[in-house]
Amino acid sequence: MTETMHEPQPSQEVGPELARTRAIPSRNGRVDARKGRLRASTAAVRKDVLFVYLSGSIKKGNADDRGDESFWNEDEERRIISGMTEIQVQTLNPAKSEIRRSDYLANFGCDLYLVSISDAVLVDARTRKGIGIGAEMMFARFEGIPVITICPPNSNYRRDFLPGVFGEDLSDWIHPFVAGLSDYIVNDVDEAIDLLNELWSSGRLVRRPSPDVYEAIAYYHREREALERGPVSS
Repeated sequence: MTETMHEPQPSQEVGPELARTRAIPSRNGRVDARKGRLRASTAAVRKDVLFVYLSGSIKKGNADDRGDESFWNEDEERRIISGMTEIQVQTLNPAKSEIRRSDYLANFGCDLYLVSISDAVLVDARTRKGIGIGAEMMFARFEGIPVITICPPNSNYRRDFLPGVFGEDLSDWIHPFVAGLSDYIVNDVDEAIDLLNELWSSGRLVRRPSPDVYEAIAYYHREREALERGPVSS
């Protein structure tokens, strides 16, 4: 059975004020995720709209000479909004937040708030990024929010071949933090839209019960201990 479709409006991107009136996730079911307990799922709370946070670079004034390819653009936002077939979408774009940019704490809090109310975080890793994107990805990870990263082959954070990394030649390399903080890595915006549709239709666009960064730490300790023990004699 197909869900009732909502016709997207010409502009569905919102800032923190509208987002606050539409959906603030309940904290009643949230406890320490490191103990593997329940976290409230915002996807289960609201079924009429899907909030997608756009994590990416923000132009730093007139002196910022990066090209348009370094930022989310209006066409991409429209495609994300109109590309979902079973659910209305609103993008949460921090570049459009109505906030005093001189207030650093408010900027920090605003971005993290928008991440916290999103159903999915869509990361633009097509070009070199700064500290904020990694922080947003980590925050989303601890909130259990699915992270979809656009990182095309042979771009800054993904290479078919990367020679001479601490004496190793690496094949099919992805930046460790991009790999570790992403639930899914796709090649372009269209692939991200297809994935969002698939995850929504299959009921898999939900918050995870616990952050898996601790699993990565445990894996590191197992690998280190195995190296210290050396090869097992037959």
